[in-house]
Amino acid sequence: MTKMKYVVTAVVAACALTGCSPAGGSSATPSVPSSVRASSPSGTPSPTFSKDDQAAINAVQTYLQVWSQVSQGLPDSDMNDIHTVALSPDDGVVVTVWEQWKDQGLHLVGAPSFYPSLVTVGELDDQGQRYHVYGCYVMGDSHLSDADGNPSGDKSADRIPAIYDVIQIPQGKYFVFNENKDSGTC
Repeated sequence: MTKMKYVVTAVVAACALTGCSPAGGSSATPSVPSSVRASSPSGTPSPTFSKDDQAAINAVQTYLQVWSQVSQGLPDSDMNDIHTVALSPDDGVVVTVWEQWKDQGLHLVGAPSFYPSLVTVGELDDQGQRYHVYGCYVMGDSHLSDADGNPSGDKSADRIPAIYDVIQIPQGKYFVFNENKDSGTC
C-alpha cells in the first residue's frame, strides 16, 4: 500500500475540496450506502470485511449520515447531534465549520458517498481499540448552497482518497475521532 500524505483533518478537508477556506465556504458529506458490498466507484469488486472491520465501517457511514443531515438542515439543525457519533477532535472541528456556514447562510444540498476499500487495526489502549478505514470519498452532485439555492464553492475535485480513524470504546460503541482527506483521486 502506498503511503498517503494527509494534509487536512475533519471537515476542513471537505471544505477545501469544494473551494472554501477554513473560515467558511463549502463542504460535502457522504451518505450511508445501503450496502458496502455495492459496486465500488471504479467498477472493481468491493472487498469482504470481518465483523469488527464492518462495525468500524458502519461507524464511519453513520458519522457521515449524521453529518449530512445536520449540514442539510442548517441553520435549524442541532449541531450537537455529531457528538453521538464522533469524539474529539472531529466533533469540535465539525461544529466550528457548521457555525461558519450558518453565519454565511449556507447549507448542504445532496450528500456525498464513502466507499471503503481497506480497514486496518490500530492501537489498543485503555481508551479502546482503534481502526483505520480507508476508501474513496465521492462528492457526486452535493454542494453548499445559500438560502436562495445558489451553489457556493468549487467542485473541481469530486473523488478523493480518505481515511477515517475509528475507536471502539470498552463499552463496545464505535466513534469516528479523526478524518483525513488526501490530494489526488480514487
